[in-house]
Amino acid sequence: MRPLFQSFLSGVQIALISAAIAQPAFAADKNEKPKLPERPLIEDLRAEANPGQPCGGGGADSARRQSIDGVAYGVVNDPALDSYLNGIKDRLLKVSPLPGCAIHVYVIPQEHFAAAAAADGGIFLPMGLLRDLRNEDEIAAVLGHEIAHILKNHHKSDLFLKSQQSMLKAGGMAMGAYSAVQQFSGTAPPIDGQTSLNIAEAVYAVSENVIAPNWTSGQEDEADLLGADLFIAAGYNKAAIGTMMAKLEDWEKKIAKRDAVQDQFVQASMQANAMSMMGAASSAMMAPSATNIGGMMAKLAPTAITAFASSNKGEDHRPVSERKTDVIQYLGAFYRTSPRPALGAAQWDQQRRMAVFSHYTAASKARQMMEAGQLDQAAKLAMQAISGPTANHTYPRLTMYEVANRQGRADASTNIDAILRGPQPPIAGYRYAAADAIKTGSLPVAASFVDEANRRYDTPVSFIPEAIRLYQQTGNHEKIQPLLLRCQTMGDKATYEVCQSAAGGSAQAGRQPATQKPGLIPGLPGLTGGGNPLGGFLGRR
Repeated sequence: MRPLFQSFLSGVQIALISAAIAQPAFAADKNEKPKLPERPLIEDLRAEANPGQPCGGGGADSARRQSIDGVAYGVVNDPALDSYLNGIKDRLLKVSPLPGCAIHVYVIPQEHFAAAAAADGGIFLPMGLLRDLRNEDEIAAVLGHEIAHILKNHHKSDLFLKSQQSMLKAGGMAMGAYSAVQQFSGTAPPIDGQTSLNIAEAVYAVSENVIAPNWTSGQEDEADLLGADLFIAAGYNKAAIGTMMAKLEDWEKKIAKRDAVQDQFVQASMQANAMSMMGAASSAMMAPSATNIGGMMAKLAPTAITAFASSNKGEDHRPVSERKTDVIQYLGAFYRTSPRPALGAAQWDQQRRMAVFSHYTAASKARQMMEAGQLDQAAKLAMQAISGPTANHTYPRLTMYEVANRQGRADASTNIDAILRGPQPPIAGYRYAAADAIKTGSLPVAASFVDEANRRYDTPVSFIPEAIRLYQQTGNHEKIQPLLLRCQTMGDKATYEVCQSAAGGSAQAGRQPATQKPGLIPGLPGLTGGGNPLGGFLGRR
């Protein structure tokens, strides 16, 4: 056994470290600073738009993916907030050349500041962004920009598709590293606490970019200006565009600082791991247990995933400060005399005083307290988060579950039960439910949770490696072969190799039509223990 583990450890170290310092799969040239157009962009869109042309789609598919991919927190289910935000969207769409475009606004629990528009018409506003906006006009400025991306069909551009393909490959890397951690650890879910959340957040960073990857600078500039046209036509106060972009500029600076720290962390990790990982590898070889291997990989996997995803996001944007200057110049050229109605602060203040905001804030703070080891304070905040109208919301309940688990409370699983009774239980709920059932020896119950997750979400490819692992643990080997065939049919080559790797301990894997390449590192798509560690992953299919 020891030589096998030696070879595996060496290969994994090479592969993960190489992934963390990988160069981008492609690089797009930045567009030059745009010139001031001769007329408002909305006039060009009116000339080229066909009122009956397909547009958007309502966003149901991209909203569903929020319950499948990455951390799978789902969307915030608050009818009053949903109605309010979509009312602003309707006001903006009404004055557009395509007023019938099927677009829906969703709120997601994440604490970041980046709104996103999906190809199917879904617009996603994170709680972190909404919490920072002070009036309806600032919200309209954000929505105008995102609506403009959809009206202009930016998702169909060649550069967008190239970026999406690159991010899907990065998603394969994320799946592979996460699957490897699961495969070589002895518990289910194998890694608890901050390390597990770090991995999930890194996977989410990739999947989020697949939904709405970075636009080109030209597309962002176009959305800035067309969004301003919609905003003014809908009767909002143009001063809010400036204040919103100032907040975006502040957020961009915070992200730059975070990225700088992250880059330092990656480089430091590479140097530290050259020594500490060797020590961990030595210990693992002396006692080659699944827990030792899984723990070692788990510590390095988030770094590799995050760095690889960052290197594959595509083109950098122009700084927000430059974009803000251009928008102000545009407004001055075409809308200097436009009315300045009172800012819509009162109604938005009323919305922000609703329980959903305070309770999601409590859940977010509870996670911070939990990771700081202050479990009693975390539990109090989590209890506030699952009270009243958010009692069965996914994000607060997942938070309460994780805090209770960290405390070792026997009633932790009641939070998962509440999630699964909800209208849109996420993959994460079924994952935790199956894991809890396995821990208590209820293998048929665990298998039923995996079955239900696959039934509800039509066996998403991103879940197949974990479903295979769970079916192995529950003894349902007969269900693995159909999953492998689906993974081969629906996924790309890298994804299929991840699925094969997840099935490596099953007799079913030996009967696959496509054999695993010699030297392939389990759980890491296309990465081998020798030669170019990224050759298989970045090569042609």
